[in-house]
Amino acid sequence: MNTHGDNDDSDDWCYVVGNYAEDSAKIDLLNHNDPTDGISLTYSGSYCSDHSQRKFIMEMQCADRLNPIPTHALEHSHCVYTITIPSVYGCPLECPVARRHLCGGNGHCAYDDDKSSARCFCNKGYTGSDCTLTVTETSNYSPALLGLIITLFVIVCCLAIGLLFMVRQISAYKDDLAHYEVLKGGEEDSAHGGVIV
Repeated sequence: MNTHGDNDDSDDWCYVVGNYAEDSAKIDLLNHNDPTDGISLTYSGSYCSDHSQRKFIMEMQCADRLNPIPTHALEHSHCVYTITIPSVYGCPLECPVARRHLCGGNGHCAYDDDKSSARCFCNKGYTGSDCTLTVTETSNYSPALLGLIITLFVIVCCLAIGLLFMVRQISAYKDDLAHYEVLKGGEEDSAHGGVIV
């Protein structure tokens, strides 16, 4: 059956689901809290049998794809058609395309809560606004971690010195005790009239 309800194969009548018109076309974010989700473009078309106007919604999801190929085409409600297209064209301008890839292919586009803006988060070894600059490996230790390691080293050294001092004190005490016992034995012999030579 065709749109006119008969079996005429020559009937190629179709409905316009959306036209671009400056006063009716609408652009919006898919997620107002995270612009890196993508954008939606809404166009108005011809009228349905119930006199409601057709709407065509193009959801451009932010993805590392240069060729905008649709993945879904659905009619969620009557006369409202939604098509989903993952593409770099749905990404914020703060996440540039370099070397034919989003964020240079060396990172991902995401929202930075600290800066309240979208940006490229680069993989390890890369930097720059588009993640195309390489980073030379330096030290993996942060200043806080380095300070903690030095503090622990100083504490361990102090404990080792204190332990060595205690061992020497105990050894000296044992030597003094041995001398004391010898002296004590000599005093007892003198008391009994013995002579120490």
